[in-house]
Amino acid sequence: MLIATMEDVAALPPNATELKGIELTDDLLLSIIKRGRSLQRIDLLGCESLTDASAARLGNIRSLEEIDLGGCNLITDATTKALSMLPSLRVLSLGFCYQITDVSLEALSRTATLEKLLLWSCEAISDKGIKAIATLPNLSWLELPEFADISDDGVVALARAAPPLVVLRFLQLDQISDQGIIALRGLNRLRSLQIEGCKHVSKVAITELQKALPECRIVFCPVPHP
Repeated sequence: MLIATMEDVAALPPNATELKGIELTDDLLLSIIKRGRSLQRIDLLGCESLTDASAARLGNIRSLEEIDLGGCNLITDATTKALSMLPSLRVLSLGFCYQITDVSLEALSRTATLEKLLLWSCEAISDKGIKAIATLPNLSWLELPEFADISDDGVVALARAAPPLVVLRFLQLDQISDQGIIALRGLNRLRSLQIEGCKHVSKVAITELQKALPECRIVFCPVPHP
């Protein structure tokens, strides 16, 4: 169900399980939270005016399993901390939430149900945050932020913890080298790996990794040489 106005909120059935918000304000989202106590999936992609004042209150909807906050660039770690307490949270998108830091990942490290985490453009995340989520027992899909302070140290820690990753994405991470990529050979459930614009990763490392993970589809787009 699409929600864009207070009239839409008033028409929201109490037993609704999913909705998509269109340019929601804090007031609208707070009204949704009061009414939508059975929601399992909520898509707030591009609701740029939302803040922690409403987004953090999503943690009151205990039935939520999937939350898309992509582009909600005013939210901070306070929202993620609240959402990390949800008992059935499986999917969380924080793409282009620029104020998200390692503090959020440390909170999510306790969310054992989490399966899919999208972190595009969360540039404040570092190895510390990656190490925190590396031990999540059900994490199968992870997309890391571009231009973040993530190095081989974080990637090796991720590989050693060996979460059940099936999909993994690296983009524009200049501190990752062949050492980190080759370490991924221990992730034997991996089926899709995307590596783009990581200037210290070579085709040699990709070839070695592909031999170790023959069932994994690896998309490698190196930095073009001038």
